[in-house]
Amino acid sequence: MKKILFWGIALACATVFTACHDNHKPSHEVEVLSGSYRFADYTTAPAELNGTETVNVPVKGGAYVDWQFTGDDRYPEFLAAVLRYAGGALLPQTMNGITLDADGGMSIAYVEEPAIKDIDMTSFLSVFLGNGFPGTDDVTKNFVRSGFVDSPKNLARWSVSNGTVLVTLDLKEIIALKTDAVTAEALYLTIESVLNREPAAVKELAASFLGESVKGIQDATVSQLQEWLKKGIPLQTKFADDGHTCLYLDKTAFDNLLTPRATGETDWWGDPVMTSDLQIVWNALIGAGIVPAEAQGAAILFDQFGKYWSATTGFALGLELIKR
Repeated sequence: MKKILFWGIALACATVFTACHDNHKPSHEVEVLSGSYRFADYTTAPAELNGTETVNVPVKGGAYVDWQFTGDDRYPEFLAAVLRYAGGALLPQTMNGITLDADGGMSIAYVEEPAIKDIDMTSFLSVFLGNGFPGTDDVTKNFVRSGFVDSPKNLARWSVSNGTVLVTLDLKEIIALKTDAVTAEALYLTIESVLNREPAAVKELAASFLGESVKGIQDATVSQLQEWLKKGIPLQTKFADDGHTCLYLDKTAFDNLLTPRATGETDWWGDPVMTSDLQIVWNALIGAGIVPAEAQGAAILFDQFGKYWSATTGFALGLELIKR
């Protein structure tokens, strides 16, 4: 599970940062973004969350989260803090930083065999019960400080225009990292075929591995993922007043995945049962035995996302970085 988590985080961060190479002078935006980065320092402060004075609320860290919403119910502020805590605690256990070269080169300083300290579920439940978050020292003591390895620079490309970083993955190079040439070529051709199929055919294929429930995923979600893998993932940029650089997916990137819809069933009280594509995927992964028992409780968190998504006016999830 820890290796899966590591490669997921590493791939996500590789997705954020590799650039197109050409013989022209780098644009002003490329010059501004290029450089060596580390994660923002994990910091906490007491704050009121959901009407309760809460200790050690994550303020900054490797995970950038901003949740804007309407209405008097301020629970999304708490959910944003939970995401900031989870990302801020896990990212620095897998890598140390990212370097973006002006010519498009990129590398990640990562831990080759990360001994990830999973978030203690007792502490996690304590957060939901209003007892506050773990202290800064309890979180940062697990951060890796040395022994990093630089990743290859050919896993992805990035280009930037009008504040949007478009990231394209080199799937063939990524697959080749852990397989022989023949296997890599076969896997790449299979993935390329899937990316060009109709969403219904993709869901049919996924159902053979994950069960019939995945056929309930919206075609729009499948098409969006196909488009990202073929043409690039659009990331927004923010240069904060404190000098931090934030790279993130905005609300439009999550609308298909998180917007709730009725299943046609009702619960014990006669209310409609709601679901979202994220919940469908997560439950299918649990059913297939892919998600470990200690992580399955995250389904409760995903359910809360759906409940507040209709009140969400802005959402950002990504990385908060400091240029060295």
